Amino acid sequence: MTPELIYMLKVNVGIALFYAFYKLFCGSDTFFKWRRTWIKEQPAIYELTDYYTLLITGNTNTNNEIVTTAVTAPTPTLMTLFTWVYFIGVALLSARFIIQLLSIFRLSLISKEETVNGIRIKNLPYPNNPFSFWHWVFIYLPELKENERQEILTHELTHTRQLHSIDVIASEVVNIICWMNPFMWLLKGEIRLNLEYLADHTVMESG
Repeated sequence: MTPELIYMLKVNVGIALFYAFYKLFCGSDTFFKWRRTWIKEQPAIYELTDYYTLLITGNTNTNNEIVTTAVTAPTPTLMTLFTWVYFIGVALLSARFIIQLLSIFRLSLISKEETVNGIRIKNLPYPNNPFSFWHWVFIYLPELKENERQEILTHELTHTRQLHSIDVIASEVVNIICWMNPFMWLLKGEIRLNLEYLADHTVMESG
């Protein structure tokens, strides 16, 4: 097995283990802020990643000692097909991500900037769900009542002030690289869900 394949295998095994650890230890708690830094406190995950990768590739002996044995490489045709499929997936997901970013920048240009309750927002030109990106808060004002505006503003400002866009972009980039791993898609969903919990928690604290 080539070093590149072993490296990709280690990355994907690590993601699977991290998702399993995350669901096991954080699946039912409410410490939403602590979850964002939980991975930094789990050095055992990296050790398990190395061990399981060597186990999968057959590089262990009967005494559970790590050895370096040769593994038969996949056929060139199969390897070529796998490589093409992988990079086509990366290209498509990268294009989708770039289009999403460009659409946000376009919205920032066509949306009218207004001040609501002392907060500068981008008033969307057509009905759409409110969202935020970096310091921008996008809201379609005409259909909202006064109390709804304040709740939405509190929610979206939490995203901007706590820099949740960094988490979203980072998870998207890793998901593009590891798109063949189903656990990465699940983990990306958990990251976004946790960010929404953080914002909702701030709304609840505000009354």
